[in-house]
Amino acid sequence: RASLYPQRGRFQLIAQWIEPKGAGALQLAFEQLKKKLEAEGLFAQERKRPIPPLPQKIGVVTSPTGAAIKDMLTVINRRFANVHILIYPAKVQGEGAKEEIAAGIEYLNENYPDFDVLLVGRGGGSIEDLWAFNEEVVARAIASSKIPVISCVGHEIDFTIADFVADLRAPTPSAAAELVVKNKVELQAQLLNALKRLDQNIQSTFNFISEKLKGIIRSSIFSRPQEILDQQSQNLDYAQEKLNQLFNALLERKGATVQLMYSKISLFSPKSILDERTKYLELELQKLNRAEQERLARFKDQLLAGAGKLEALSPLAVLARGYAIAWSLKDGKILKSAQDVCKNDSIRIKLHAGEVRALVQATEIPEGVHE
Repeated sequence: RASLYPQRGRFQLIAQWIEPKGAGALQLAFEQLKKKLEAEGLFAQERKRPIPPLPQKIGVVTSPTGAAIKDMLTVINRRFANVHILIYPAKVQGEGAKEEIAAGIEYLNENYPDFDVLLVGRGGGSIEDLWAFNEEVVARAIASSKIPVISCVGHEIDFTIADFVADLRAPTPSAAAELVVKNKVELQAQLLNALKRLDQNIQSTFNFISEKLKGIIRSSIFSRPQEILDQQSQNLDYAQEKLNQLFNALLERKGATVQLMYSKISLFSPKSILDERTKYLELELQKLNRAEQERLARFKDQLLAGAGKLEALSPLAVLARGYAIAWSLKDGKILKSAQDVCKNDSIRIKLHAGEVRALVQATEIPEGVHE
């Protein structure tokens, strides 16, 4: 107010309160609280929790009559309507607003701990209108929340202390609704793409296994079993020939030994020793013959056993026992169950001698058999 100092005759101005030049008192209080909470680590990135990708239960702390809640509900209903929303009505400006906002955050944490996320905010306004979200009690309530919090206060250019403490800051209430609720159409498109990729992977795996099976079927053991049997028989003949050569060589060596001994005996002419040696040589020759016969018998048994195994592995032998292989003419797949075909389907049947093509008249599944 203006005044006059009579003693000196000076004009003067008397101030009731003074603010620093530039930033006002509210801005100064904002900066001071921001530095204090930042020093305590309430803004640290490592303490912020991720927002669930598909929240089913959402708590909202705001005015139930403001434009912000209407915008949020409109966006949520448009993007994905089947989510559960619980609104805690609170004043968002004026006296008592900070206490009601903090009480709403604490109430939802205590009574609805299974909620996925909380939205705390209001629409735009002046710094005085938004000041409740710059109060320390609100900041500490957000920091203590066990449920992830999204701050959505004012317009995109407005920043409050609540924005720095919250797990995520949304520029507007509508943007918060878009961040927290995924678009149903987009989710369905993502699921369809994932299903398509899964189907492609399954088809690729099936084609790989099918080609591998075809390669096995084309291998010589299935396509030319007689050639394998002939090769093994030839190997056996070669082994027998080699054995005969060894046996003849052995006989020659034994014969030479006998002739040498006979010559020695003839020189001394002891008939009894000669008879004894002769008997001994006859016995040895018998043992050698028996050993050779037994060895030949073992080789023969091994040959028969090998031939039997090859015959058992031959798919032609399986077909010769009355079995058959059936294919569907529709897709060329081998039939393993009656459920693989339908009535009036055409099928191809491979028999031991020739093939048959048939038309399915009926299909039956035995009791107790489940596919």
